[in-house]
Amino acid sequence: MPIAASIAASIAANGDGWYCGGIPLWSEALGLSGRADAVEMADDAVWPVEYKAGVRHGQTADLQLCAQALCLEEMLEAEIPYGYVWYGGPRRRLQVDFTTALRNEVCGIIGEIREQLLTRQLPAAVDDERCNACQLLHHCLPQLANAPRKVRSYLKDVVFGCAT
Repeated sequence: MPIAASIAASIAANGDGWYCGGIPLWSEALGLSGRADAVEMADDAVWPVEYKAGVRHGQTADLQLCAQALCLEEMLEAEIPYGYVWYGGPRRRLQVDFTTALRNEVCGIIGEIREQLLTRQLPAAVDDERCNACQLLHHCLPQLANAPRKVRSYLKDVVFGCAT
C-alpha cells in the first residue's frame, strides 16, 4: 500500500483535532526511518505521541520522541516544538519540549550509533544506578558483561560442566 494511502487509512477524528496511528517516518538528512505510535494534528500544529506501557525510565522516551519530531519536520517541512509521551502506569500524558539541547543530544546519539555500526564496536555495558530503571536490564545483563571471569566460570561449571 502506498504511504499516502496507509496514512489516509489511519486518520481518525479525535476531539478538536486529528489522530493518525502507526505512521511511517523517515529522515534522509539523518538517515533515520521508523514508525510513530501516533501523530496528532490540530489547527496548524502537528506533534508526535509515544505510548509507553509502564512508568518513566529516564530520558529514553524523550530522545525517541524528539527523533520522531526531527523526521516529521523534514517530511512536512514544518517546525514541531513539542510532543507527548503517554505512560500507561500512571495513566499520564507528559509534554516533551524539543529544546535545542535535546535536539543536539539526539543528533549526537545518532552520530555515535552510526560510528558504532561502521566500526562494528558495541559500547561497554555501564552497570550503574541507571540499570535498575532500564527496560532492557534482563536482556543486557550488565553485571555479567562487566565480569568476564563470572561468565567463563559459568560456562565452564554450568554449561560445559554437564558433560562430565
